[in-house]
Amino acid sequence: MSSNRAASVSERVLAQRRVGLAGHPLADARGSVGNLMSFDAAERAAIVAEWDRQKGEGAIPNWGAFGRPMVFVAVALGLGVTIFVVSRRAMLPADATIAMFAAVAMLGLAGALAWVFGAVYAANQAYGRAEHAAQWLAEHHTAGTQERRRAAAVTVLAHAYYRGGPWTLRVYAPRDVARRLASALDYLEKVEGVLSEERGVTRVFSRRLLAV
Repeated sequence: MSSNRAASVSERVLAQRRVGLAGHPLADARGSVGNLMSFDAAERAAIVAEWDRQKGEGAIPNWGAFGRPMVFVAVALGLGVTIFVVSRRAMLPADATIAMFAAVAMLGLAGALAWVFGAVYAANQAYGRAEHAAQWLAEHHTAGTQERRRAAAVTVLAHAYYRGGPWTLRVYAPRDVARRLASALDYLEKVEGVLSEERGVTRVFSRRLLAV
């Protein structure tokens, strides 16, 4: 009786594993069925090298970081110009006074615009890069070259977040990207696993995280 029960349990476990591998509802300890198939040492090194290359190109510039100092400088100059004009009212032509205040106002306006919209522009640039790479990966991951596929996956991961200073902004919704990637998600998870181990990249495409 006990042997029959053990055999029945074994059959159920095997059946569950087959269902898990086919439909991907199960996940291994790292949260991805795709991680059951690991890259060889050469491909892992190539993935890390591609990450380092893209990060070495530098972050998308955040002009908002220059906006706040420009506003402060404009305020300081405005006060200084006001004091100067008041103290030398009789010595300055009206055109010169207007020109100085206009210059200060333009500096302050430029700084305010950069402060408000600079970070948004940078985040949109990051989103555009990630979106283009994700679209390519969804459409060509089985037909493209290994180099192009690797670069696209790394680009999606490299632009998951935008760090514009002391704050960090999530660039895209991982669930939406994962839904569009379909079968390419397994490959992206594997690349993310390598970068998580080798470069400490924060995971966003683990199936356990996506299911939360």
